[in-house]
Amino acid sequence: MAEANFAQAQRQRDEHHLAALYQQHAEALARTRAQDDELERTRRAFESATTSARIARLDLEIAERALKQHIDAISERSAAISPIQRLPSELLLRIFRSRSLDDSCGRCQSSFIVAGTCRRWRKLALESTALWSIYLDLVKRPVYAAEYVRAVLARSGNQSLVVTVLAPQQLGAEMVRDLNEILPDVITRANYLSILACHPTLFSGHQNIDISTTIFKFLQLPTPQLAHLMILGTGVRLGDARLLPAAPLLAFIELVAYPLSRLPAAPLQAVQVLDLEGQYELPDMALLHEMVPNVRRLIITRLSPCHMQETPVPVHFAHLEHLELDGIDLLSSFPHDGLPALTCLIVGSGRFADDNSLPPPATITETEAATF
Repeated sequence: MAEANFAQAQRQRDEHHLAALYQQHAEALARTRAQDDELERTRRAFESATTSARIARLDLEIAERALKQHIDAISERSAAISPIQRLPSELLLRIFRSRSLDDSCGRCQSSFIVAGTCRRWRKLALESTALWSIYLDLVKRPVYAAEYVRAVLARSGNQSLVVTVLAPQQLGAEMVRDLNEILPDVITRANYLSILACHPTLFSGHQNIDISTTIFKFLQLPTPQLAHLMILGTGVRLGDARLLPAAPLLAFIELVAYPLSRLPAAPLQAVQVLDLEGQYELPDMALLHEMVPNVRRLIITRLSPCHMQETPVPVHFAHLEHLELDGIDLLSSFPHDGLPALTCLIVGSGRFADDNSLPPPATITETEAATF
């Protein structure tokens, strides 16, 4: 009897549990159907919204085309009124390029001014990669250097660059990190490069400085497109640092208060013009000939008294056509018969020596030789 009662009770419990499960199943099924219905309504609403968005986008494109056509029509009508608008694009670009080569230091680059003048000029500026050169002022505006360089690199395309970098004599660690990200691309694309290392006490002395803290560290990079190099070193000494590891196109060098001996001889073999200004030390004749054997134009001016050491064996500058010196004492360093191609000799009054007894080279007359 007890077993029958237990079985009856167990059966009732199973029936109640089964009924509860059926109830849960029915509720879950109802919720699923409700969610499916909601999903279907949402899908239909999304499709409707997508269709509306496509229509709106088409309407926007139509409106933009109509606006552009209207603006172009206004511009064409304005051209009949404004003389500047009648200039052809080719002539405007020539004007812009000539102005971009004459940008003044410390001012906004002309290419940015052109691009911000009007729609037509902006379009021309952005389409002309040759307009975009780099004037990087790390003294007054170092904060915007990275943003500025990236903008110019993007707008200049693959063109070689005219680059001017104005930098303090020593760079802070944070600035060096920032420049490491942007300057390598600039230096390797530079065709005309000016490095101006400024110092509050300009030319006050010659101190040894770690090259890794100066702008000159970036001249240790290859410069495959470099043709014209100008360095204003302000008397800084960089120890044994050697610059310009690879510059196959280099033809013009201008060094101001920066000794020629700091540069390696290999990249200078094809140099045609060498301008040494404000020098505080001069190379001897053998080193000068070794570094620039094919020089055609040579200019030497001194910042402090210094002389070119003569060599036991006379050296000949077979290609030198133009020689300009700041004192006749320097002329004595050149052998009389060592300048066979010389056609122009200019000698200054001589701030550091006064020797008028030295005869000019035998290849030219005294009348042609010197201008005092």
